[in-house]
Amino acid sequence: MSLLVIQAPVGAPNLNLPEISVKADRHDLARRRWRVTASDGQELGFDLLKPVRHGQTVYETTTHRYVIQQHPEAVLVIDLNLAAATAIGLGWAFGNL
Repeated sequence: MSLLVIQAPVGAPNLNLPEISVKADRHDLARRRWRVTASDGQELGFDLLKPVRHGQTVYETTTHRYVIQQHPEAVLVIDLNLAAATAIGLGWAFGNL
């Protein structure tokens, strides 16, 4: 397979077509130029004016479409069964680490 160069997401994708996953992390999605291999082995090179987002179709054929799937990220969940002022203080502290 040859490299597909993507310059913008598909404007009006056919949502009835089966999806082929193009997995990327948030760091790649924030970039305008990057390269990835889709789940079917197709290589895609991105040369974008604006970054793409999770769920966008970036390429489409008559039989399938390539859709961005952002890797899940680990998160920290904190039960804030506390007074509002204490919860606000903790939020500020975590946000400014």
